[in-house]
Amino acid sequence: MRPPLYLVGGTIRDLLLGRPVSDLDIVVPEKAMAVARHFARLAGGAFVPLDWESETARVVVTNDVFDFSTMKGETIEDDLSKRDFTINSLAVEIETSDRFAEKLIDPFSGFHDLHAKRLVPCSDTIFLDDPLRILRAYRLVVTLGLTMVEELPRLIKRDCAKLSRTSSERIRDELFLILSCSETEKVIHQMDVAGILAILFPEIDPMKKTGQDRYHHLDVWGHSLLALTSLEHVMNNLPEYFDQYSPQATAYLQHHLVQGRPVKALVKLATLFHDVGKPETYLKDEQGKIHFYGHAKVGGSRIGKIAKRLRLSRREIYFLEKLVSNHMHPHHLLAVETPSLRSVGRFFRKHGEQFWALFCIYYADFLAKKGPESKKTGLTQVRDNLMCILSSYYEQIKPKEISKPLVTGRDLIEKLGLTPGPPFKEILEKVHEAYVEGRIQGKEEALELVKRLLEGDKWKVKSGE
Repeated sequence: MRPPLYLVGGTIRDLLLGRPVSDLDIVVPEKAMAVARHFARLAGGAFVPLDWESETARVVVTNDVFDFSTMKGETIEDDLSKRDFTINSLAVEIETSDRFAEKLIDPFSGFHDLHAKRLVPCSDTIFLDDPLRILRAYRLVVTLGLTMVEELPRLIKRDCAKLSRTSSERIRDELFLILSCSETEKVIHQMDVAGILAILFPEIDPMKKTGQDRYHHLDVWGHSLLALTSLEHVMNNLPEYFDQYSPQATAYLQHHLVQGRPVKALVKLATLFHDVGKPETYLKDEQGKIHFYGHAKVGGSRIGKIAKRLRLSRREIYFLEKLVSNHMHPHHLLAVETPSLRSVGRFFRKHGEQFWALFCIYYADFLAKKGPESKKTGLTQVRDNLMCILSSYYEQIKPKEISKPLVTGRDLIEKLGLTPGPPFKEILEKVHEAYVEGRIQGKEEALELVKRLLEGDKWKVKSGE
């Protein structure tokens, strides 16, 4: 007689909510490894052992993931009692899964809690057994729209210090599931009040102790939290901020540098720590004015350390460092009422597609400034200025960026008799820059520009024989 197999946990929860399911959790009474291996052969999937000691394995079949584990305890009810929240302590035997609503195994009334939108712990030891469940609690709150019952925050406060013993990779994965949601700021504020963020990010404490200038009404950390709230509004209302260019902004924010971690989540993390360099650069002058000279550059270094601590990829670390280091550049560009095409072109060449992230943070930073001397220009004017810059890029600069270059290295050799060398690249970049900015129009003007460049001492380019 074949032993029973049970669908359990989040799989049942999502099925009850009508959510798409591609990851299935399966519990068997014993020998989960052998069962998983047998299933992999039958389904033509890949068998991946996860933990030999606890008998857990994964089978990947195309885009579907099946996680097999050995039952903890003598019965399925024993196994469910060791889970985290009542809404995850649900099971149904696979043979009756076509009628799972009437065959539901629900010893902790998880079905009732799910529909009441309550997050209820199965016991008061759930975080002692696995501290990462604290982050999972906030993730379930934001993804499912749940409310924590009264005793849950108390347990979180009691056990949150134990998060420090959890692996960085597991913390990273839960944190980015939270950051990938559309209403992140709600639980981020709750996590801050509960002391969770201070445990994960020691950099926050000096930010809370650093006051700001007359352009801000909050300390550095308070401003950063408000900036995150503003960023969420921008991201959830992109047409309001980017008008006809919002589809391009949407596509950029939704793409991934690493699978499972969208760019929008990285931008949220960068916004939360865009001013992390201010505590180290705080300076009050003789007139009592507060300055933060070089805070963006210092912040880039600090966010890099945070990213490494979270075990992010090299691409993500570089992305965050560059974003925080350069987050003041849109402020500088837009400080001029009508930026020149040359300065606009240089901005876009320097930052590439990351300009979308910089503009999102610029909006968030602007909206979070409410000091008595903050910029008097209203949001409408700021948006109009930014739209003018985007129009200049898409209508005047980008078409030339993707067009055929006016001159090539072969032209330098054949028409000017130059010998190939390292300066060629910089010369061609200067010519292309002049073309994009409208200072030259055709090949003859481009060659004349090269001649003028060669008259200086910067490039030592030999003439060919």
